[in-house]
Amino acid sequence: MPDVIDELGLRVKALDEIVSDLETSIRAVYGADINLDQNSPDGQMVNIFAQAAYDLRELAVQINAFFDPDQALGAILDQRVAINNIARQGGTFTIIPVDIIVDRTVTLEGLDANYNDVTASSYTVQDDAGNQFYLVDTATLTAGTHTLNFRAKDIGKVEVITGTVTNQVTIVLGVTSVNNSSAALEIGQDEETAAELRVRRPRSVALA
Repeated sequence: MPDVIDELGLRVKALDEIVSDLETSIRAVYGADINLDQNSPDGQMVNIFAQAAYDLRELAVQINAFFDPDQALGAILDQRVAINNIARQGGTFTIIPVDIIVDRTVTLEGLDANYNDVTASSYTVQDDAGNQFYLVDTATLTAGTHTLNFRAKDIGKVEVITGTVTNQVTIVLGVTSVNNSSAALEIGQDEETAAELRVRRPRSVALA
């Protein structure tokens, strides 16, 4: 079967067809008695050329398939669904309130304008499972107990048990203890997967 693209899509030669075509062409040049057995130097050279030609065809098939939103992946899928005026739903962060007890006036650095930056950091606490949380807004505290909001370090669904955020990752003189004595304000959501996006795309343009 020759390489062809038509109403049925892109169809390319199979590896054994490419090998057969190369062997035919080589025999036409060097004679029918040339040794093209698998263990011969010339036979191995044919297989190398054939595999390279097949790999290029497979790449072309994949590129062609990625024009279909139902087959595309990653950033290409994001580009395809943008034609339908939709975008992949990004992940969100878990937000928890944490009680901070201080015995003097201290300033704790928060994320502030860097709230959505996954590489940013600020005053950090941690729960017993190892999940870390960043202070959302910079705050100057006086002696006493203060409840501040913290954002999970990792984007997505990070669940935390009440009373387990008791570890200070960032040590600040004057902070005597931390504790999440109440439930999370918001549980983060994972980024929309490719499968979920493919399901939502046709629904977004369907008639009610």
